[in-house]
Amino acid sequence: MGTFYLEEEDGWQSPFEQEAVRELRKRSFFKRFTEDEILPLLRKMKVRQHDFHSIIFPDDEVCIILDGSVESRFHENSLRIPKILGKYGAGHVLGFSEIDKGYSSHIETWNLCIS
Repeated sequence: MGTFYLEEEDGWQSPFEQEAVRELRKRSFFKRFTEDEILPLLRKMKVRQHDFHSIIFPDDEVCIILDGSVESRFHENSLRIPKILGKYGAGHVLGFSEIDKGYSSHIETWNLCIS
């Protein structure tokens, strides 16, 4: 499908909205929603592609992994030997404290793109 989005204030290009909604419904996280429920969410979303071994810091965002894998590494006790909190793939959510008790957005957690 590719990434078809404009700057945040402009929203999504309307010719691609329905295609984007159909593509999102194929992802495990979005299967629970109808197309009508996804459309308003889509207009508030940004798609970001991260390179292999880049680090994601969710900060004040909720991130849904659409493709690839992320490994969360907790560096509070040791920078050189982090504790592996988990490996996450498509459909997993980062940055939503109700799910992960705040670990994925903790200042000492590095969410590393591993594929």
